[in-house]
Amino acid sequence: MWNIKELSAIGIEFEPQKHSFIYTFPPPKFGKANGVITKPHDTLADLKEFTLYIHIPFCRMDCSFCSLHRKVLNSDDELDHYLSALQKELELVSEKVSQATLKAIYFGGGTPSILNAKQVCQILNFIDERFHTVGDIEICLETAPDIGKDRVYWKNYFSDIKYYTNKLKLNRISLGIQSVNETSLKKIGRTGGRNAVFNLLELVNEHFDFYNVDFLLGWPELSHLNSNNSAFQLIEGIKRLKFEFSLPSISLYQLWDTESIRLTKGKENTLQKKDGLLKEKWILQTELFNLGYKPTITSAIVLDRTANTSEFMKRRHLDFCNIGIGSGAYSILPDSLIYRPREISNYEECFLSKNFEFDVVYQLTSLEIFLRKIIMGLRSFDWVLFNIPADLDEKEIKNVEIIWQKIKQLNQWHLLEINGNQIKLNDNSFLISNEISKFLHPAFYPQK
Repeated sequence: MWNIKELSAIGIEFEPQKHSFIYTFPPPKFGKANGVITKPHDTLADLKEFTLYIHIPFCRMDCSFCSLHRKVLNSDDELDHYLSALQKELELVSEKVSQATLKAIYFGGGTPSILNAKQVCQILNFIDERFHTVGDIEICLETAPDIGKDRVYWKNYFSDIKYYTNKLKLNRISLGIQSVNETSLKKIGRTGGRNAVFNLLELVNEHFDFYNVDFLLGWPELSHLNSNNSAFQLIEGIKRLKFEFSLPSISLYQLWDTESIRLTKGKENTLQKKDGLLKEKWILQTELFNLGYKPTITSAIVLDRTANTSEFMKRRHLDFCNIGIGSGAYSILPDSLIYRPREISNYEECFLSKNFEFDVVYQLTSLEIFLRKIIMGLRSFDWVLFNIPADLDEKEIKNVEIIWQKIKQLNQWHLLEINGNQIKLNDNSFLISNEISKFLHPAFYPQK
């Protein structure tokens, strides 16, 4: 197991209260505070290739573990109005990137499967008409188990999506299962319980060669769970699922920030302490590796890196060429980050009336572009070049030297490999890669 005492001594922070999940650099708080307000998409780079992230913020229920931008849907009219604005934005973006090639589409949320089959197909067919694609592209839809949605519902849903789409075919699914424990599912608001989980998983397994399943780690220390029991319980659940289904990819997400997660809000002492949490992570990591899983980009482990590594995740987190569509979406571009406010009404007004400035755009410095390639690139578990930009000033070079000293410390504790000017996280760093990312952040950036 990782040597917690020594790693803490060099400055790696493991307490969950000190973290949130890292999906880009610089952190959103910093970019939003230092960016410039502009009109939507005026600053899109001249991309040759790109991906689309399409945010559907609506859900049928308000799950207590979630910190993402979402809203409980009140009426179908509310969803229709949002989709009208979304189509207008897609039309605008298509004009800005008419010479570029779309490589992947990801529907995130919220709960994108709140869309009916025809609505999903209308979006895909509109994209097919407006954007340039070559051959089959990766298209992924996030889904979640839902009360009242049985096997017949999901069978019709996925069959209809295949039937109503013209060229762009849905070929990947992300399942937000979170747990296979009945009590835990009820506590996070998943009132459909295990039956709803298996109803969805069975049909996804039948219709798709690739899918990813999300699970939560770091449950609060409630009476029905403790760290070791939680780890072994989850492993047994995964083994059962793997026996019954293909289960090609798994993502493991930790409960982090007490400020934005209702499950832990106001309960400062309920998150697991680092000793118990890291034991749980080590058990999970070891057992999953024994089942044949290998780390890939961000938080996913897969049975086949060649076949199952996500094109969308690669383009978003390693090539930095992703355009975010919808309320609250982010665009992650080669030299900038674009932040969209979360207010759904403002989003709809902007794209249905086009009458005011909207996005916050943060231009990255050479140092930030370099640091992002290191911090995010390491989480591909592949070799990353540590090439220092030639245009850094003396102060920036000192900051890079600090990062290099931290990298040497990680190498000393066998968390990271160094080969000349290349660096790579060891596979055993998989379940603490988020903590390592935070460790590499320069001190002058916020940690959330």
